[in-house]
Amino acid sequence: RAVEILGSAADGSISVHGEIAGGLLVSRDSFGAPPELYRCGADGAGLEQLTFFNEAKLAAVDLGVAEDVSFFNPRPGRESPEGADIQAYLLKPANFDAKKKYPLAVVIHGGPQGSIGDDWHYRWNLQSYASAGFGVLAVNFRGSTGLGHAYCRDISGDWSIGPDDTVAGVRHVLETYDWIDPSRVAGLGASYGGFSVNYLNGHAPEGMFRCLVNHDGVFDLRSAYWSTEELFFMEKEFGGTPYAPESQLPESPYQTASPAAAVTNWKTPTLVIQGDKDFRLVTAEALATFTALQRQGVESELLFLPDENHHCLNPQNSLVWHHAVLSWIKKHTA
Repeated sequence: RAVEILGSAADGSISVHGEIAGGLLVSRDSFGAPPELYRCGADGAGLEQLTFFNEAKLAAVDLGVAEDVSFFNPRPGRESPEGADIQAYLLKPANFDAKKKYPLAVVIHGGPQGSIGDDWHYRWNLQSYASAGFGVLAVNFRGSTGLGHAYCRDISGDWSIGPDDTVAGVRHVLETYDWIDPSRVAGLGASYGGFSVNYLNGHAPEGMFRCLVNHDGVFDLRSAYWSTEELFFMEKEFGGTPYAPESQLPESPYQTASPAAAVTNWKTPTLVIQGDKDFRLVTAEALATFTALQRQGVESELLFLPDENHHCLNPQNSLVWHHAVLSWIKKHTA
């Protein structure tokens, strides 16, 4: 049957857990609040909050206000499907003062077929940066989910779209919002976002980023293929294997999009983070990234988590992770 949308965008993110007397049992979260349980009618109307687990904690923290922004990235021959604008979220720093200038944290999501939603995320929680005094930009570049199938698939075969759309987003907010300090921009990402960070280190406009954070990212698309447990994905994304004859051609995405191809351009200080039980993008990719930075004299640090996989799941490790990331970006945008 046809899909029916329940609720509205103002509700944040809602997950249905089952039926309950009077309608549906759902959980609701947003940029401004972690999940709580609610009851609503079968049509999604009449949200009634049932639990208040986080009420006291939320009252004790300062959060940033989010807004929906959009911009266009003209790429001749690679325009958005149907000319669609790029959608993004921008969070003001907590306790925002329009008279002040603030640093900007640019968070690049993984996937690349993923998205940043109006939700309370436990790895890339945008409020953790807003509460630390940063503006936060999160771009749903071409390839992101939730904006139509053509938009989502547009990135396959051309992974440079994500970094390019991110740069366009940074330019847009720097031109539009005078409270952002253009000399204090940090870029952060994991998985495909980590790929994007390495790619931007070699291709972003010089000086755009003061520092970068790469969590479980890609150094070389060819070496990543030989070690990942997700062979089918890379073969689908890039039209075959890296040893196929067409993959040896200069125009192959294995050649054009690999961050390692522009490693001699890397100049931006980078924090590299890796979980040793990550079988999607193995430890060798992080060590290669760190070695490339160190051997070229680029300021860099490595945070190695022996018991983590592609995500940082242990609560104590998460505290270490957040301390390291915030310390790094604060240091370089002070």
